[in-house]
Amino acid sequence: MSVREHPKTSSLRADTSIGTRMRMVRATAHMRQEELAATLGVSRQTLIQYESDHCAPPYRVLHTVCEEFGIDGSWLLLGGPSSEMFRSAPKGAD
Repeated sequence: MSVREHPKTSSLRADTSIGTRMRMVRATAHMRQEELAATLGVSRQTLIQYESDHCAPPYRVLHTVCEEFGIDGSWLLLGGPSSEMFRSAPKGAD
């Protein structure tokens, strides 16, 4: 099942934080924190800080999330309906 087809995406809310949306992306991709941290080139502890909104992820990290998972940048930054989560098919999805 691709990230785009995951049933959890239908329950995403528009009033969530960037950290919460990053956690949602990770969950829909069925990734552990260690895996996403490696993909983003950060430590697990740093990812935890992003997901808990203790610090904001830099542009490079946000860009990588969007590119690797086909996430719409506006949705990641600002939220919105779950139907707007993806801009295109995630990288490697067929």
